[in-house]
Amino acid sequence: MNELRKTRSVCPVCHAPISAKIYENDDKIYMNKSCNEHGEFTDLYYGDAELYKRLMKDFYSGNGISNPITKFEGKCTTDCGICDNHKSSPIIGIIDVTNQCNLSCPVCFAQCHANKAKYEPTMDEISKMMDNLRNVDPPCPVVLFSGGEPTIREDFFEICNLAHEKGFSHIIVATNGKRIAEEPDYHEKLGKAHVDIIYLQFDGVTESPYMKLRGENLLPLKKKALENIHKSTTYPTVVLVPTIGKGINDHEIGEIVRFAAENIKSVRGILFQPIALMGKLDLDELMKRRITSGDGINILAKEFSGDITKDDFVATVTINSFLNHLKRNHNYKNVVECSVHPVCFTMSYMIKKGEHLIPLNQLIDLKGLADLMNSLNSKSSSFNSMKLLFGLPKLLKRKSFSLSGMMFKLLKNVVLKGSVDAALRFHEENVLLVGFDHTSDLNNYDCEKIERCFINYSAPNGKIIPFCSYNLFHRDEIENEFAQRIR
Repeated sequence: MNELRKTRSVCPVCHAPISAKIYENDDKIYMNKSCNEHGEFTDLYYGDAELYKRLMKDFYSGNGISNPITKFEGKCTTDCGICDNHKSSPIIGIIDVTNQCNLSCPVCFAQCHANKAKYEPTMDEISKMMDNLRNVDPPCPVVLFSGGEPTIREDFFEICNLAHEKGFSHIIVATNGKRIAEEPDYHEKLGKAHVDIIYLQFDGVTESPYMKLRGENLLPLKKKALENIHKSTTYPTVVLVPTIGKGINDHEIGEIVRFAAENIKSVRGILFQPIALMGKLDLDELMKRRITSGDGINILAKEFSGDITKDDFVATVTINSFLNHLKRNHNYKNVVECSVHPVCFTMSYMIKKGEHLIPLNQLIDLKGLADLMNSLNSKSSSFNSMKLLFGLPKLLKRKSFSLSGMMFKLLKNVVLKGSVDAALRFHEENVLLVGFDHTSDLNNYDCEKIERCFINYSAPNGKIIPFCSYNLFHRDEIENEFAQRIR
């Protein structure tokens, strides 16, 4: 057993703050912690020690926001708000517009089926929650509407239009897709309400995962929703969001990626979410189903026989080289800082060429590109241009030669001109984003990860709370408090 680091965690039983150690054993990473009252706990933390150690080389502590809302007093479970100990600024702000749903999924982290009181913030409360996200420094650029099922609100388009008026650069809707499937024009209406991205719950390409995770076969509904989206003429694109668990759909990870590639005109990304101990899932069942992002990445590499490898996945924090470049050389104001924990969110861009997916890392040396961008610190744009043009050819890999025109054009516009639009259009060039986002539960709760969370809930009590912490410790209390007052 090789101890790698110490962190802070919580007791899974009483939620008291306790210390924890992260250690390597048999090529995997584990968390071990002990509560004086409830004993010792060990859980799988990351399924690939080699990948974990490579990603952790990009570990980075940011500055958080300049105007924290609460003060850290030693309890990661209760001091959220955002507190002055938080290391990242909110990049995606979540607003739950309802706790009601038109499904009853056994693994729902929001436990919608268990709520008796209806939680549905008023338009005025939602407006204030949006303002709280925009008023942090730097302002949160993206809002994600969730629930429950957000599309069941009849004033939902009004909510989306209000978010546009508030200045959010992107509006995301997390949905099970039922209304999109049943109402052919619903996607069109979302586009007219300024929605940019649809996070579509999508657990597999066969019936089985839906029966296990959702209690009914939803695959025909998902395909119908995607069919209606494909026929639509408006902008909102799709990110498939599969909840993955061992023995449930881990064997379909590769097929989900292939399905997305086949539907790349509508689907621009996949965000795999390993299952967490929430909803009706008990501890014994979780231990059978536990899968980490490292496991999922290795399964994907095996499914693609080496055409995709674990080396093609990078920590999301690596985009800081681009963000810092925009601030330093193009005078961008209010640029967010991405200091998300390296093994919390891992991603790979893949370019579809013919029937093949080519990871961006196999086209260009991404680490070298980040170093090059960090070195472009001259006030002379012509000097930076010359440095870039001389440096780029050394970074391009053999596979990129046929795509070199696209790559040079993209990097020229993004790096030299500071064009964010060019970076966004990159997603429309037959590019698929594949990401793994591992939600924490009480067994693997790592305060070091939570305090670097960049996906935060905006609550009606004025607080802004990290994703995992909100769902584990705050959701029920907040929904009960505000449900009673609203009714």
